[in-house]
Amino acid sequence: EFFTNGYGKFRRGGSLTAYFKTLKGRAGVVRLKRAGVSASISAGGLNVKNYNKCQVSMGYQTIRFSKTDRFCVEYKVNSGSFKTAGCRSVSQTYGDKKWNNMIMGFSVRNANNLAVRIRSGSNRNDKYCLISNVSIKCSK
Repeated sequence: EFFTNGYGKFRRGGSLTAYFKTLKGRAGVVRLKRAGVSASISAGGLNVKNYNKCQVSMGYQTIRFSKTDRFCVEYKVNSGSFKTAGCRSVSQTYGDKKWNNMIMGFSVRNANNLAVRIRSGSNRNDKYCLISNVSIKCSK
C-alpha cells in the first residue's frame, strides 16, 4: 500500500493515527502517535489458505523516539488474537528522523485468513512513527 489516496486497504485505528499526502520527503505517509490501538493501522480478511509464511515490509521513520519507545508489526490468523511479529526501537534503527526499511516475517501455516496491524508504542504525544510503502507478501 502506497497510501496515495488515504489509508487504502488499511483501516485507521483511531484518533492517534493520521494520514498525510506528503510528509518528510515521502508521498503517502501515515503517522502513528503515542501508543495503543488508537495509534495503529490494520488490514484484515487476507486469504492465506495456500501459503505457509508471510512478511510485512515497509518504510518507517521514528521521531523523538527513545530506547524505551517502539513500534510493532502484529498479525493474527483465523479468529485468533494478535501476536507480535517483531518490533523496532530507535536503538535498532539507523537513527531517529531518518527513513529506514524493515521486513518482519511470520508463519501462516494451516491458516485461512490473516490480519496485520502496525502499532506505535511511545509514551508521549510528541513522539511518533511514520509509515510508508507497506507490502504484505506470502509464499509457500
